[in-house]
Amino acid sequence: AVGCDKSKETAPVTITPAPIVSPPIPGVDPVMPKGPGPRWVAEQVVFEFGEVWAGEMINYPFRITNEGSELLKILEAKPKCACSVAEGYAKEIAPGGSGFIPFKMNTSGKKGAVDESLSIKTNDSVRPEMTLRLRGVVKQLVEVDVLTDSMAASESDPKAAMEKILAETLPRGIGY
Repeated sequence: AVGCDKSKETAPVTITPAPIVSPPIPGVDPVMPKGPGPRWVAEQVVFEFGEVWAGEMINYPFRITNEGSELLKILEAKPKCACSVAEGYAKEIAPGGSGFIPFKMNTSGKKGAVDESLSIKTNDSVRPEMTLRLRGVVKQLVEVDVLTDSMAASESDPKAAMEKILAETLPRGIGY
């Protein structure tokens, strides 16, 4: 006999994608030599968040290290899109110290491949600007495509158009 013992059910497992360190960017040395003045290095410049459902918040703290001999000042952290924000980050990092720039992105309204950027400006005279990125795929729970609106095209009143569409698509005798 085969049975099902409901008492041994387990709780659902939540999987959080592990960060993937991005490959080196051609022409950019991610590990700059220590030197005079502030010198900043990002532990990684791209965070691959994998696949998520639309509506999830992506939050990744990019680690920044000051390998220079003077105080590093982060002058600006500006997201490309209004769906993203960088707040609560370390505005100053002492020589030899590290800080984080949390990059948050709301995936509502997004679908498919996503690549959002955050422009950072600092007082580093060698590399005053850098772009940090969040990349991945946003999946939709339901996606609706209008194939044709020929039934509604002849109606100027939206309510009349909806009634016409329902009358044409619902089985006879079923009201709405």
